[in-house]
Amino acid sequence: MKLSGISFTAQPARTYPNGRMASHLIGSVQSKENATTGQTKLSGLMGIEAAENSLLSGKDGIKSYAGTTADGQASEAAKNGDNVYLTLNSDLQNTLETKMDKLFSDTKPSGIVAVLAEAKTGRVLAASQRPNFDPNTKKGLQDEWQNLLTQGAFEPGSTMKGITLASAIETGNWQPNATFQSGTMLVDGKQINDFNKEMGVISYREGFWRSSNIAFAKTQQKMGANTWYKYLKKFKFLQSTNSGLLGEEKGSIAFNYPLEQANTAFGQGISVTPLQMVQAYSAIANDGKEVKPYFVDKISEADTGKVVKEGKTEVVANPIKKSTAQAVRKEMIDVVNQKTGTAREFDLRDAGYQVAAKTGTAQIAKNGRYLDGLSNAIHSVVVLAPEKDPQYIFYMAITAPQKFVDTEIQVTMNKLYRPLMLQALNSSTKAVKSKTTKVTVPDTVGKSIDSAKHTLSNRGLRVAVIGSSGKIKAQSLNPNQQALSNQLIILTAKDGNTLMPNMTGWSLTEVQEFAKMANINLNWTGSGYVTSQNVSATQQLGKWSNITVKLKQKE
Repeated sequence: MKLSGISFTAQPARTYPNGRMASHLIGSVQSKENATTGQTKLSGLMGIEAAENSLLSGKDGIKSYAGTTADGQASEAAKNGDNVYLTLNSDLQNTLETKMDKLFSDTKPSGIVAVLAEAKTGRVLAASQRPNFDPNTKKGLQDEWQNLLTQGAFEPGSTMKGITLASAIETGNWQPNATFQSGTMLVDGKQINDFNKEMGVISYREGFWRSSNIAFAKTQQKMGANTWYKYLKKFKFLQSTNSGLLGEEKGSIAFNYPLEQANTAFGQGISVTPLQMVQAYSAIANDGKEVKPYFVDKISEADTGKVVKEGKTEVVANPIKKSTAQAVRKEMIDVVNQKTGTAREFDLRDAGYQVAAKTGTAQIAKNGRYLDGLSNAIHSVVVLAPEKDPQYIFYMAITAPQKFVDTEIQVTMNKLYRPLMLQALNSSTKAVKSKTTKVTVPDTVGKSIDSAKHTLSNRGLRVAVIGSSGKIKAQSLNPNQQALSNQLIILTAKDGNTLMPNMTGWSLTEVQEFAKMANINLNWTGSGYVTSQNVSATQQLGKWSNITVKLKQKE
């Protein structure tokens, strides 16, 4: 409108077109006004914005005047702020953010943190947390100021057992086939308990896949306090990963008394950050080489493109031998593959990948004592994928979920993990599908039902039986035929009535095959995998019985 006396003052501003995406990692800025000149400058408030503030800010120019003529000798050109490029993969980050929103909404926890990193390099490909905030408006920042990747250290629970196991194998103190009485034990007159107190006398190997606290308290005692503490330091716990983010925590430990020392072996009495866990497990993934996680790919000058800082792989420790790392991964397979393994929900064999994993459930301490109940716990999982030559490390922790929408919290966590990890694996040229997913079908014809079921189960195959007595007269796949691990084999016995199997998780093809072989009528709704059936398991089926199943796609 060309109104006299009205002018505009320019000031710098930062916009974040992706909104809440990786907001605590990327960070935000605040405006600061120079009291003398009135100029406004941006200053990093948190995250990468704060960590790389000096390079992002650039430098003001100076123009000096002699009277009304600019003094060229005293002038200095302004330098634009450098460009910072992160290691985040936008496709994987989008998937993580979407699944994180759903998980947070479904479970109503106090917090969630998840990170996916390249095992060989330490490059962080996706990372996020809830609650998060909008860096454009700062809305939501009051709910959580800390970057949960490096701050707010917490007790990891049983995910620490993988580190204890590695230390015990390295020092010759792991006896997988030896047995012990699970349930409870006394240390200095005080009780340590297993979550499942009904396991009885089991081997230490089974104690790992079933996550027995007693197994690892006893293992720590065999190692001795000094040796165990030395390996905690070797794995770089109780010190910052020096990832470059400001305010990174070191963690803490209570280690003065035998009970405290035993507790740390199963992840209580020691606090860690997710980044420390990713770093420590990289030694197990990389045959003994521990690499530092990093977020910044490169920083370059805005005007020239010259790279002034570059992220790179840094080996920070070699705490264990190659053979030890391989042995630990082998034990971690059991946690996924065994029927009583605590990480069975994170199995990817149906997609062609064998993974190694360890779960954790840590009680939350308040006012000097641990609280009871799954709503007062931190539920976590660490996954190395694929197991034979791991390309990725995934870590997730969900704190104090108030709603449980599935039978187990791991089922709900898997809805985030599975699509993210499969997206990474399927897009990788180095993630080789596991050869162990192929199984040669044994000949069970002529065997008893129990013997046939045992033979097939030991090969990693699922079994359903038509009939209830006599010898096996037929099987759905021929002997010596190749099957996928965990594939269903249907056996036909000579005599007896057929009992309805539990079809939960079966594919439609498997249900159709069973119905055809058992001469029963089948109806179904939906697609994917069975979620319910109208005839309860173990109920007797007659010829041409009618069954109806509902199916749903896996998320």
